[in-house]
Amino acid sequence: MNLFKTISLLSIILVTLILIFFIFTLQIKINQNERFYRLDLNGNGFPDVAELNYDDSENFRNWFTSIILNVVVNRSTVLPENYSDCAGLVRYAYKEALKKHDPIWIEQSGYRGIVFEDIQNYNYPNVPALKQLLFKINNNKYYYDEVPSDFSVFASARHMLEYNTVFVSKDIYAAKSGDVIGFFHPEDPEFPYHIMIYLRNNGESYILYHTGPVDEKGGELRIVKLEDMFFADPSWLPSYQNKYFMGVFRFKILSY
Repeated sequence: MNLFKTISLLSIILVTLILIFFIFTLQIKINQNERFYRLDLNGNGFPDVAELNYDDSENFRNWFTSIILNVVVNRSTVLPENYSDCAGLVRYAYKEALKKHDPIWIEQSGYRGIVFEDIQNYNYPNVPALKQLLFKINNNKYYYDEVPSDFSVFASARHMLEYNTVFVSKDIYAAKSGDVIGFFHPEDPEFPYHIMIYLRNNGESYILYHTGPVDEKGGELRIVKLEDMFFADPSWLPSYQNKYFMGVFRFKILSY
C-alpha cells in the first residue's frame, strides 16, 4: 500500500513537472513569436507587420488618392474639424484608405468614387502592433517589447515628412500617385511646413491639397494641374529651383 502511494505521488509529481515544462516552453515560443511579430528589420521606425506588400500598396494608393479626390472634387465628404488643414486631409485619407470599404463605410463616408479592392493584410482599426496609433511622432527606433508610445492618432505636416515618409527625389516626375509633396517656409513661424498630394490620372498629373487656415473661413481644398503650378506663386513650385520645395516623399508603410 505504501509502495502504491509512493508510485502515485511520483507519477503526480512527474506529470506536474511535464506540464510546467510544457507551459514554460510554450511561453518562450509565444514571446519569440511576439518578438518576430514586432520586428523592424528595415529600420524605418515602423513594425514590419504594419507595412504593406506590393499588391496592398497598390490598393492603398488607389483608395488614398480616390478618397482625396472625393473630398476635394466631389465634396460629398465633409472633413471633420480636426482634419481641416493640409496634414489633416492626408491623415484622413490615410486612415480611411486602410479601412474595409463595405456598403456601411460607403454610406457613412459619403464616398462616391470607384470601389477598389481592399487591403488584404489588415484593416483599420486592427492594424498589427499599432492598432489606431497610425502615425510616428518622433525619430526613436521601434522596439518590439515597448508600448507604441512613439505613435499617435495625430501627425502634423512636419511629422508626416520627417517620421512617416521617406524622401524619394526633388524631381517631381519621380512621384507616383499618392506620394506626398513637401514645402518648408521658415518665414511662416506658425505653419512653416506644408504638404500636398501628387496624383496621376488619365495621363495628367495633378496636385491636391488643403490650403490650411489661411482665412476666416478656414482655408479651402484645391486641385491644380501640375503644369499650372509653374505659372503660379513660385514659392510653391515643385522644382529644383525653388528653395522652399523639399521634394517628393513616400509613406513608409508602402513597398513601392
